[in-house]
Amino acid sequence: MTHALLAGVGLSLLNLSVLAHSLNLTFVVLVLISVATIGLAAGIIGYWFGLYPIESAITAGFCNNSMGGAGNVAVLAASDRMNLIGFAQMGNRLGGAIMLVIAGFYISFFH
Repeated sequence: MTHALLAGVGLSLLNLSVLAHSLNLTFVVLVLISVATIGLAAGIIGYWFGLYPIESAITAGFCNNSMGGAGNVAVLAASDRMNLIGFAQMGNRLGGAIMLVIAGFYISFFH
């Protein structure tokens, strides 16, 4: 049910002509490289800390590379790991806060 609901809401709010116009080979390759790199890095670092590499790649890598709460639900539902929703939400919120602090530092430094 979760997959159908996410697909239905996503497709109803999506402007397909803008999506088709913005997709090109460079964009698709960059997205695939980004997702693969963050997933591998999170899995390896999680393994170094004694965590399960698949679950650390899913929560730390793919959920933080998704679009927030709805992205977390989509990633965790697709991987059948909904019990990790707390870790995914915590990672998104902490990662977002850290990015805001870093961006604020860079803006004050370069402006």
